This record gives sequence, structure tokens and C-alpha cells, in this order.
Amino acid sequence: METLELTRTKEKNALYALAKDEPPFPADDLLQEIAPLLEDYFVAQVGMGTHSVTLFFPNGQKLKLTAQVIR
Repeated sequence: METLELTRTKEKNALYALAKDEPPFPADDLLQEIAPLLEDYFVAQVGMGTHSVTLFFPNGQKLKLTAQVIR
């Protein structure tokens, strides 16, 4: 009987093998996927910019997360 850890390792390896064959995607796609998670996690307004996500917190603090493809 396989252990749960071994099963998870096999699943992770299978997903990694599939991910290696995926075509490259733009950095903005990554930010669009992350933005809703940030809205759920933080008490903040989240705004999308060009290659960035900006968080506006109720205390006036603003943070900008940026992404760019590194070749």
C-alpha cells in the first residue's frame, strides 16, 4: 500500500511534467490570476495596471506588485 506522501509526490511529478510542456504566458496573465486572491486575502482595494497590481489599504498605504518575464 502506497503512503499518502508517495501518492502526493507522484501527483506532483505528473503535474510538473505537464507544466513543462505548457507554452510561455505573459506576466500580465499571472497578475490577473493573483489579483482576485489578493482581494480575498487583504482588506484593500486592488487595481490592475500595466504589468502591475496595486493594493490600496484603508490606512493610506499603497503597494505595487510588478511582474515581468525574465529571459
